[in-house]
Amino acid sequence: MYSRSLSTLITIACAAFSIAAPLVPRQDTSALGGAALAGLLSELGSNGGASVIPGVGRRDATDALSSLGGAVPQLTGGDSPLSALQSSEARDVQHPSLPEIFIGLTDKISPIAAKIQTAVSVKADIKIEVVVELLTEVVAEIQVAIEYVQYIVDNPTGFVLSVAGTIISIQQLAVIVAVLLKLVLLLLLTVVIAVKGLAAGAVLTLVANIGGLLAVLLGLAVKIVATLIVVLIPEISAVVSIVYDLQLTSLIVVLGHPAAAGSY
Repeated sequence: MYSRSLSTLITIACAAFSIAAPLVPRQDTSALGGAALAGLLSELGSNGGASVIPGVGRRDATDALSSLGGAVPQLTGGDSPLSALQSSEARDVQHPSLPEIFIGLTDKISPIAAKIQTAVSVKADIKIEVVVELLTEVVAEIQVAIEYVQYIVDNPTGFVLSVAGTIISIQQLAVIVAVLLKLVLLLLLTVVIAVKGLAAGAVLTLVANIGGLLAVLLGLAVKIVATLIVVLIPEISAVVSIVYDLQLTSLIVVLGHPAAAGSY
């Protein structure tokens, strides 16, 4: 169901980091390009026989969400994307793997982010209601991804780290997760800078909500791959300051980045 051309990942990675750069000159965006992900894809081309990744499906991992106050959204209803997954057979065929969920989310958010960039590019022309609508779309996409990852947390047996049927390593997963985090964090910083001085309380609330949802998503991923954060931190070092600048407290907690604490 969820197989996709690996070349799509290169497009995602190369596009992800051009969105916010014009409005955040203090960030060294040269380190955020798609070279790492492109290298990952090259390796995947000859890595089809890799062994199952240790640590996947562990249910005894430290609960990274314990300090978030039960912030996982309650996503229910007949239109749930998981409503059709009633059996293990259906799950194995239809449900995306953990890396595929992050790839899919990046794929969904990238065009929304491009629209937001356009909407805030000229301060005099910014329409807050348009920015709010687009950020709300980002919220909805992250909520769907959370539900998918929660399903894997609840049903870990049989899931492995794979992209289009190719087993990947935890390091490669970290690169994929980093692409998403860099995209969204740079986008949020761009928005906050753009609306500064405007009556934009609703925008700032959505920025905080998106930070919280990223924390939930990442925390759930850690419940599946317990060592993910350790490997992820070096991949997102260029944007860690944004987490502190925007005071995304829940995400700071999940990242557990003591070296950066209080530094920004």
